[in-house]
Amino acid sequence: MATLLYRLGRSCFRRRRLVFACWLTLMAAVIAVSAAFGGTGRLDDEFSIPGSESQQALDVMGRAFPGGSGTSAQLVFTAPAGGSVEEAPFKAAIDDTLARAARAPQVADVTAPEATGTVSADGGVAVAQVGYRVSKSDLDADSLDALDATAAPA
Repeated sequence: MATLLYRLGRSCFRRRRLVFACWLTLMAAVIAVSAAFGGTGRLDDEFSIPGSESQQALDVMGRAFPGGSGTSAQLVFTAPAGGSVEEAPFKAAIDDTLARAARAPQVADVTAPEATGTVSADGGVAVAQVGYRVSKSDLDADSLDALDATAAPA
């Protein structure tokens, strides 16, 4: 086996330009075949095996907890130096932002920082969770733009 690999390596080195050209041709062919058979579309990171017990469990979870079946985003709120996100003016702005975020397209639920305990010890930073109804691959750019727009005033 070692002799065979030695001869293969020596042969490839002696004809390195030909070997390089063959690899380029092979890569071009793979790309062309991929494009011809629909490989130019979006990649999908979802995996399912219809009829399996695991898939049935995931389907039940998706129906019972629709907010948990999609992707999520985080809204991070920071208070000015020396301030706290729990002070009345900042709290009102955060609550308003979360209410508008809940009305954004494809949003399933919004969890306030107090509910998850994601307020820093000094009260300067808080993190809210936004759950979407769809997976990351199905999330519209408009949904993200709407979420950005809701956070602008806060």
